[in-house]
Amino acid sequence: MTSSIDPRVQAWLARAGALPAPTAAAGEVLRLCQRDDANPDEIAAVLARDATLTGRVLAFASSRAFGAGGPARTPARAVHVLGTKTLRLLTSTLTLFDALPHTGGAAGLEFEAHWRHALLAAASARALAARLAPALQDEAFVLALHARSGQLVLACHRTHEYAALVEEARRGPAASDGLATPAAELEQARLGFDHVDVADALFAPLELPRVFALALRAARAPSSGASGASGDLPAELTLLAQVLALAERVTELVTGTGGTNALARAQEQARRAFECEASELDLALASLDDDAHELAELLGLPAPAPGELTRALAAARDAGRGRGSSAA
Repeated sequence: MTSSIDPRVQAWLARAGALPAPTAAAGEVLRLCQRDDANPDEIAAVLARDATLTGRVLAFASSRAFGAGGPARTPARAVHVLGTKTLRLLTSTLTLFDALPHTGGAAGLEFEAHWRHALLAAASARALAARLAPALQDEAFVLALHARSGQLVLACHRTHEYAALVEEARRGPAASDGLATPAAELEQARLGFDHVDVADALFAPLELPRVFALALRAARAPSSGASGASGDLPAELTLLAQVLALAERVTELVTGTGGTNALARAQEQARRAFECEASELDLALASLDDDAHELAELLGLPAPAPGELTRALAAARDAGRGRGSSAA
């Protein structure tokens, strides 16, 4: 099963100069990593030609989340620690990350707020996947980080049209998501395509799996449990969509955008999709503060305040217990 890139979107992005372009070394790393007979030494030699990419890959390979518990000081060691799949996904996602704006704003969107949400979603997705879908940790990280990147591109390159959609979304909560940015349904109704279509076209030059857009769309659907909108996908994509949907609920919880019942919604989604009880969800998120801080450092993004996420989770649990006592 594959997604089908909307040719209108691809043509528009090409005309706007908005398609990400890997460096020569990054493009060669992506090509080599996809070969069945990938040679780690050859990949390391190509990686070493790009000092900037090498530095970032070494940082990820030395990290607690992606590494093997110790510093990776050479490209060869980084390739060994990460493996070709993880290296390919990191090279792709960093190339796209660098092609997008990180400060300022356009069309009513604040880019710093966008990346704060993306950072927390990516940290949550990787933490949840580590416990609930270990084989999909890297995919969950990449897709959670770039789930809304299409909105940035729309804001920057179709500013006037998208500003009208942002205003419409903020006037009518039913047409918006947790960040008060346009929902995919509103984008489809007004533009004829949505930010997931844009993401699909952005992924293509980076050799990211074409099915990623299907998982993103399923994660955004009203039903993202074990059945419903994601139910006709292959099992691995369904699982990935469920992790992304749960990570979004957790992100709404810790950022305060999910309302008073955000914790209950997250717990219910965890039970429905993974048969995961509240205690297991708590364990999956126990190191979320540390995860988010490390990821912020790796990406060069502002980190949450120390202990901020732990306090938000604790406050939500206390509030939930208080509502339960009142109901009793």
